[in-house]
Amino acid sequence: MFYITKLFGARKERPYVPVQPSKEGIFKGAHRKALEMETASTRTTDMPANTANAEWTVSSEALSNHLILTQIFRHFDTRTLLNLSLVNKTFCCSARSALRRKRCLAYIDGPDPCNELLLLNDSLVKSPDAPYTGLAIRITRNCSYPSCQELDVALTYPALLSMKHRHLEIHCEKESNCSAQRLLMLILKECGKNLKELKISALPHDIISLEEWIGIDEAAWLAKLKVLNIYSEATVKRSVKHELIQASPQLEKLLGFYSHDDLDFLLEQNKASKVDHFIFRHCFRWFSSERMRSQYKINCINNSIRFAAASPKLTMLTVGDLDRYFYGNASHEAVESFKIFLKSVAPSLEELRTDHFDLVLMLLQTPTQPMTQVERLEFTFCNRMDQNFGFPTLERLDWGRWFPNLKTVHITRRYSFSTIWDISEDVWNTSQFSPCSSVQEIVLVQELSNELFNSFDFEAMTHLTRVFPNVKEFTIFGVASQLDSLLELLWTWPQLETINLRSVKIKAGWYNKDSAFCGMPKKQVGMYIKKSPAALRNINFVPSEPSILSLTKLKNLSLEFIHPIRDINWDDSIPGILHPSRFFLSHVTGVLAFSRMPQLRVKIVRESCCDRCRYKLDHLTPYVSLVDVDGEYIEQNCKY
Repeated sequence: MFYITKLFGARKERPYVPVQPSKEGIFKGAHRKALEMETASTRTTDMPANTANAEWTVSSEALSNHLILTQIFRHFDTRTLLNLSLVNKTFCCSARSALRRKRCLAYIDGPDPCNELLLLNDSLVKSPDAPYTGLAIRITRNCSYPSCQELDVALTYPALLSMKHRHLEIHCEKESNCSAQRLLMLILKECGKNLKELKISALPHDIISLEEWIGIDEAAWLAKLKVLNIYSEATVKRSVKHELIQASPQLEKLLGFYSHDDLDFLLEQNKASKVDHFIFRHCFRWFSSERMRSQYKINCINNSIRFAAASPKLTMLTVGDLDRYFYGNASHEAVESFKIFLKSVAPSLEELRTDHFDLVLMLLQTPTQPMTQVERLEFTFCNRMDQNFGFPTLERLDWGRWFPNLKTVHITRRYSFSTIWDISEDVWNTSQFSPCSSVQEIVLVQELSNELFNSFDFEAMTHLTRVFPNVKEFTIFGVASQLDSLLELLWTWPQLETINLRSVKIKAGWYNKDSAFCGMPKKQVGMYIKKSPAALRNINFVPSEPSILSLTKLKNLSLEFIHPIRDINWDDSIPGILHPSRFFLSHVTGVLAFSRMPQLRVKIVRESCCDRCRYKLDHLTPYVSLVDVDGEYIEQNCKY
């Protein structure tokens, strides 16, 4: 991002130098086009070339009519409208008019927001027909311009204060006297009555009342607010969230996650039906006595039933710790309350987040109607649970019935120290299995920082190809020592069209994967690697094991390598170190695999530290596309 440095006072080490913004713009999103829009607004309407018999066609006249253009532009997205505003004066006027009916924010997220806001204010002064409907302000550190603390906000940012703010996004991590923060407080105080959408992702930790912070004493000061999005209770206090709900009488949707701890308040305010995201998680609390814990759980059970009766239209649900909720005191009531709750929210759900055991419990012990709108499922996979029961538990679920329209499955790794998974044998015996044929994409995420606890056991996950047989796109973030077993799994997914291996971390000195890609023994690879590419083309090669050649529909293969900070570059004197031309893949895979798949496009994102670096992979240039990334830090730390 391009930022302009404009100081708010004289400082010897950094004198004030007014700089005119370049046409590249200084803000993300809509504001990147601000200066081009100003230019476009001064243009005259484009006319057809002068010829002897030139006439306006019907379409030309229609596209020069502001009323017609306004109706057409209503159907375009924000990015398209920004581009159309650069065509001519008529298009610019109509596009900006359409943008003001949508959601078009000026993003302020640089290191010095007060400076960016000043430039934006100047731009608005010069262009009164601005398309913005609000601001997105991000403040993450103390201001580097002490003199800005003395500025009068009303005099410094008059155009920003007079703008009709309908949308506002706030991310403020630090409490300061910076003019950007004071402007933010003034916008909330003066323009809060006109806001339609408000999103807060962070506030200074010591703020427990937003009304006290900005100095407002009106009851319904967010009179027109329709959508409230509080990102997380970790960064915004629950008291602030409840305060904003009370100040919004016209509220229609509550985004951000709400939990059992919010239900008493939401039910009292008759706002339970407005909740869009909800966390149904274990209600146990460390109270001082068993009686108090039991009373708390009973209160949560009753609130769950009352919440379901409010008919909330949830689109996202997170479920956790069902085993603790179901078992213990009032276990029957807990199970029944969850059945009622799930039956109420299932018709509107679009995304479900849970873990392995809770997913099994939910589908086996609390049967409800199919979740027909759910298109994304995210869960943590626990291999120890399958080992405990002695079979792949995901293969005992009726996927086709519960998730008939599921499109994306997101799986993370979970290591569980628990050895108690209580599901009776009778429940397993009555379960039915059906595959989820609608799933098109699978995403796996694992942390490389602790492979012992966070890595997948791909040999124990082969049943995924039977549970989700029609997957077309597979992506994994974090691949290390299990690359061979991962490839063996992938080669058995016949419908795959795209494979993305992100953050591949393997030692450059020791590994060659020709055998896994070509489906041949390593001894055979050793024979072929001595042959030239021309000689290999004449070999009638047939894989003896599953290989990339098994994926006849594969169109895209993308790999992104992580260069270790300390790795061994090639040196003839080091015994056992592979020659750079054999690292990862050699010409054997290029000729016997990639060249025999004309529809396949292979892209490798590489980091290289020097000319001798193995991660350059230049020997694969005839067969793949190599993409460089910035390796400056590696070059400084990888000297041998």
